[in-house]
Amino acid sequence: MRHAPPIPTKTVRSIICFKIFTALISSVVLCVILGLSFLTKYHTRDVFVIEYSILAIVWFAYSLNWINSIQNNLWTRPFWLNLTYSITSKSFFMITVLRWLVYGFADPRTYLLLIVDAAHILNYIFNIVEWKIASKEILLEKNLNTFQQLQEETLPLSDTADEDANLFSRLFFCWVNPLIKKGYEGQLKTINDLFPLPPSLKVETIDREFLEAAPSYYVDAAPFSLPKSLFNAFGLQYLLLGILRFSGDCFSFAGPILLHYLVTELEDGDQKVS
Repeated sequence: MRHAPPIPTKTVRSIICFKIFTALISSVVLCVILGLSFLTKYHTRDVFVIEYSILAIVWFAYSLNWINSIQNNLWTRPFWLNLTYSITSKSFFMITVLRWLVYGFADPRTYLLLIVDAAHILNYIFNIVEWKIASKEILLEKNLNTFQQLQEETLPLSDTADEDANLFSRLFFCWVNPLIKKGYEGQLKTINDLFPLPPSLKVETIDREFLEAAPSYYVDAAPFSLPKSLFNAFGLQYLLLGILRFSGDCFSFAGPILLHYLVTELEDGDQKVS
């Protein structure tokens, strides 16, 4: 009972309620037949009395099991319970045929059992519906487990992979290796599978830094200035990037000139040797 899943739908709950009704009506009918045997002229053989008593107890036990399922909202479908239920319910059909042969159809000991047979036939139909629902639930559970397993196997990417990387990793882009591995395994499906935006580049962080660096008339006794605010907030980063860009432009400009001097020097050296 502890490992049973919860009742998934109202249809399953209704089917379990009908099982309770079938089990209780079976037990009640058997008790009525026993009462007729002792209180009326419709006496029953002793072996039949023992048989009815055992079946009444069994079906009452079945009803208690399903009542417990409804109270705890648990969908109990163990193999042995279904097997014994199938065997026990089919015994009613054999008992009904035997009583028909012994007492005839008009005898209450026969047609009362027919009421139980009709309830069990309906219960068989509902069991087929329950089996189809159970098959769908098992398939959904397997798909969910597979999806969760795939999610667990997805390589995580750190929010601060770039900012926490050392100088060597930044120079050679070693911090991008987890992303390359994730792409190699085919886990790059959407933009959410890429590196998240670092905390330092998020809008709320940039907004806070800008407001802290912006001059205020009431605090700094100075009017608001957008260029001054941008310089105070991001001036150092832009200056460092500007120095690197200026150095790169200088090397790019000086490269062809140095190459020309090198070629000219090599040609002049060859002429002097010759």
